[in-house]
This record gives sequence, C-alpha cells and structure tokens, in this order.
Amino acid sequence: MEDLTADDTYQLDPSTADSVLDESKESDLMKPPSIFTPELLTECTKVTYRFRCPGPGVFQCTLTGLVFVVDQEAGLLYRTVQWDERILQLSAGKMVAGLLFDIQCPEGGLSELHLPHSVSKEALRPDLLSVSSDGIHPMEPLKVTNTHMIVKLHHQSTLGVIYNFFIPSLTINGQVLLFLQPPNTQWRILNVVLLQDSIPLQEVKSQQCGAEFINISGECPLIHGQSYSVHSDCEEAFIQPSVSPHAQTLQPPLHRHTLQPPLHTCGFQEYSFRLKYGPNFPPSFEVFLPRECNEVTLMLQKDDEMREVIWERKVSLPGLLQAAARNLEQDNVSEEKLRSCRLKFIECMSSPNLDKVLDELHDRGVISDSEREKVAGERGRDKARMVVDMVLKKGDEACSDLIDLVRKGDPYLSRKLNI
Repeated sequence: MEDLTADDTYQLDPSTADSVLDESKESDLMKPPSIFTPELLTECTKVTYRFRCPGPGVFQCTLTGLVFVVDQEAGLLYRTVQWDERILQLSAGKMVAGLLFDIQCPEGGLSELHLPHSVSKEALRPDLLSVSSDGIHPMEPLKVTNTHMIVKLHHQSTLGVIYNFFIPSLTINGQVLLFLQPPNTQWRILNVVLLQDSIPLQEVKSQQCGAEFINISGECPLIHGQSYSVHSDCEEAFIQPSVSPHAQTLQPPLHRHTLQPPLHTCGFQEYSFRLKYGPNFPPSFEVFLPRECNEVTLMLQKDDEMREVIWERKVSLPGLLQAAARNLEQDNVSEEKLRSCRLKFIECMSSPNLDKVLDELHDRGVISDSEREKVAGERGRDKARMVVDMVLKKGDEACSDLIDLVRKGDPYLSRKLNI
C-alpha cells in the first residue's frame, strides 16, 4: 500500500467545506505513517488483528492497508466482517467498494481512520466514494486520496467504503495472486486469483488449504464486468476458470489466433471479473502444468477486440523434490498434529461436516463398514471423539487423510486447529 502524500489528495467540493480539515491538522495527517505488522489472533473461524500504538501519531497496517490516527497511546482490535447484502440491495443504487471492518479501540484516542479503496486514479472522482456501516447511511469523508478514504471517528464503529452510485465498467487497481497446490500424480496446479488490490493477502491465504503462495509482482488494472483469459507458453498446459458464483456463462474451448505463438489456451479460458468482498475468495483460473514444469510464463489478456495483454510474468515454481520433501515432512507429523488438536476437534467439529468427513473416510478405506455403522449411532461430541480416536489408532497415513479432509471441507476450522 502506498504512503499518503499531499499530491495524492482530492479536494472536496466547496459545499462540503465544513468537513475538511484545518491546515494545521491537515499537515499532521499527510505525514508519512509509521508502518506496523499486527499480531494475528485466531478464535474459532475469525481472525482478529491486534496492535498497540505507542503514542500519538499515524500508523499504517501492512496486512490490511488501514491507517489509524490516534491522539494517545491506544490498543487496536480490528477484523473484517460481512456486509449485509439484503440491506445493500435496498440502498438506492449504491455499491460496495471495500471490505467492512469492525474496529475497536477500548481505551479511546482513535480520532481518524483511512480506509483503503481500489479505484484507479484515472477513474477516481471526489463524489464517487463515501463511507458507511450499512451501505445506506453514508458518512462524509474528510478527504479522498488515490488509495484511501479518510473519515473522522467519534466512536468505535464498523465501517467500509461504498460507491455512491452504480458505475458500469469501473476500472480499479487490481492484483494477480498465485498459489501452487500441493503436488499430485499428474499435474502441478496453479490457482490464479484476480482481486482488487485493497483485499488483504492474509484474508486470501487463509482459504488456500495448503497451497503455497508464489511471491511475484501482481499489480494490474482490472475492469468490473470485463472478460479475461489466462495464457501460458507451455504447450501441455490446460487452463480453466474456477467454478464461482461470480463467473458468467462459459464459452466452449477456444483456440486464439490473434496472439503470436507460443501462447497456449487449452480449456475454458474466459472469466468475467467481478469485485469481491468476501467472505470467500475462490480462484479465478486454474492452470494445470506438467509435473516436470519448473518455470512458466503467464499472461492475463482482456477478451475484447484489442486482445490486450495487461499482465505478463515469468513464474518460477518450487522444484518437485523440494515440494515433495515439504509434503513428506508434513505427512510424517500428521499423527502428532492430529493428537495435539484432538480436544479442539471434538469441541469445534460441526455435525454436518463430521458426517461428510465420515463418508469420505469410508470411501478412502480408512474406516470399515462396521466402524462407520458404530460411529453413526453416536451424537455430538461423542461422535467426533469416536472418529478422531478411531483414526489416531490407524497411524500417520490415516491421520493425514483426516487432516486433508478437514482442510478441504472447512478451511476456517483447519486454521483454528492449526493443521
């Protein structure tokens, strides 16, 4: 996230002059903030960020992009929460423009908040954005910068950025995130996630179920409603969009002749980009690569008449030996991991998820027909206790299967159990 400077500031209309900062305070506001990385607290399925400001000043969170202005030493607790979509649909044409943050400062002292947005500098207008807790009742911002909305706080609150009106084909500052799935017998699979740049990486990482984040520059402009496709220089690659409620009707496999070789686009490529604000951030594309592939060039292209490539990177993938070694190391401690979280598993495992895990364990041959019938007669925590104890007695491979099923079926519980 960029630091705030006076050059990045949009002045409000003169009719809103009462909400503009005085010159002395504006000078303090526009000083570069002190950067901090918060402590992460995990409770059940919620992640909370925590930081203690040592004194008065401006402090910017590296994980969320939030900037806090405090008048004294103060403790901060904040997390993302879900917008109420039912209310938003009644909000007279307004649109969500950022994550909704629940921000607590129990000791007081929090005077101003800078909420990140993703609108590109070219598309940004002073009347475009506002801040709200419900999408209906906006707060007038003190300032709009290229990266943030700045608001004055009179009390602790839940706040997020909204668009004041519907804007088709809005250009935003986007990001391309890459995650390499654990190796399997046939493919190396890259998850490609397209998001606005104000979405914290931490929120996306937590949902990747063991996939490894590939740290590579991913900044690129994205357009709400625009169709995109991913291409590679690997002849054997197969590329498809992930199934997502945001995806539009997919077209049959296409073979592009408008780009110069060697670009390969086997599979269903087109994906209509939609702004996402949680709670889930599924992959936009999946790139299937041969197991021996350790390097690939990826390109993101607009699917319009120009076929413009807006992002292109050479991606170096971890070697198979290193990936296999990490996987083997993880498998060797599966029993130990499961044993260490046994009590939490019994307490937190929901009945529907447990029934699904039980069916999968049976299908994988981990538990027998008679064991399945025995477990089915139990209820609640007794049922969860019987399942985990039964698996623990079968050794490390069985424990690895149970851990894998929990990761895939309930990533939030997996994070809670630290498995």
